[in-house]
Amino acid sequence: DPQYMRILLDGKESLEERFAEIDARLIRKELAKLSVNSDKALPRIKKLIRRTDFPAQLVAIFSG
Repeated sequence: DPQYMRILLDGKESLEERFAEIDARLIRKELAKLSVNSDKALPRIKKLIRRTDFPAQLVAIFSG
């Protein structure tokens, strides 16, 4: 899809050029933060999923 590629490339000529802009240290830092946060969030998510009304709540959230 040409429109998708235009959005993805964001003005660059190729994917290589686009990915060259990525700062590996920043990515590692953000992934480390996610790892720490997921340790805290996972038990809460498991508890939420175990609720019998979870499917209804999920539908309500996404249906507005």
